[in-house]
Amino acid sequence: MSGTALITGAYGYIGSIIRSRLESAGWTTVALVRRPRPGDRAVAWTLSDRPPADVLDQADALVHCAYDFSQRSRSDVWLVNVDGTSALLDSARQAGIPRMLVLSSMSAYVGTEQLYGQAKLAIEELTIRSGGIAIRPGLVYGSADGGLVGVLLRFTKLPLVPIIGADARQFPVLAEDLTGVAVAILEAPSWAPEVFGVAQPRPMTFRQIVAALATRAGRRCRFVAVPWHLAHGVLRVAEATGVRLPLRSDSVLGLVRPAPFVPPSTAFPNLLNQLSDLGQEHDHAHRFGRYSDIYAGPLAVAHQSRGLGPPTDSCAR
Repeated sequence: MSGTALITGAYGYIGSIIRSRLESAGWTTVALVRRPRPGDRAVAWTLSDRPPADVLDQADALVHCAYDFSQRSRSDVWLVNVDGTSALLDSARQAGIPRMLVLSSMSAYVGTEQLYGQAKLAIEELTIRSGGIAIRPGLVYGSADGGLVGVLLRFTKLPLVPIIGADARQFPVLAEDLTGVAVAILEAPSWAPEVFGVAQPRPMTFRQIVAALATRAGRRCRFVAVPWHLAHGVLRVAEATGVRLPLRSDSVLGLVRPAPFVPPSTAFPNLLNQLSDLGQEHDHAHRFGRYSDIYAGPLAVAHQSRGLGPPTDSCAR
């Protein structure tokens, strides 16, 4: 099956790689974006708008990746992202679009304290009521890293790389696996609303993930643990004063209080076992001495003195 897919947030990292994979699979895509690029198949749209009826009428599928991270308060997040998604899905359903795929997050789980995760949970409920499928990608990495992993890789260029929530468990997913799953869902012979995760089922600590990513990039690096409360507080102060940093305080909560597991799919029961495992790369690097635990500076000494063990890693090509 192929056809025409509308993709919101198509100029963002996740939206762009899904769009590219769909076009490689023979789909025609139309980007719903804030500022269309000249010559692109794109329509001006924001989460505050309803897409034009003629655009909806030509679509066989909707892939909703857009999310406005500029909103900070709960009321604004709900007004723009949750209510905006509700209006979008209502318009798509009324136009008779048969398949609606919504990008959620592994940050969305019952009991999360992260505002982003709570908003994504609400969006998942809207998706199910609209007859769509919501997927929860893990920490996305790949050949063209963007999003949070892109930020982390920029940090690995520093002489000393701060690690927040070093021992918190995360579930990575290779970008090529994520986009392949998106195509498989849209082209599946049957369709049933559900919510499931798209990430390797074996968790890795955040420290292990950053070490593996740095090794993939061929970098020598040294990591030092930073108390997450300190990082969270600094970021909140910066946000309150209007300073824009590459990491948000709400993202820190997602790092240190991750989802407990990757929820499986009913329609695709073997999905998780087919995904790449970044942990295998990490194990291989560790086995052959590509990085090892070290100490680094006064923070490390203080960390160990509290009985928390060595807080740093070093990795090399």
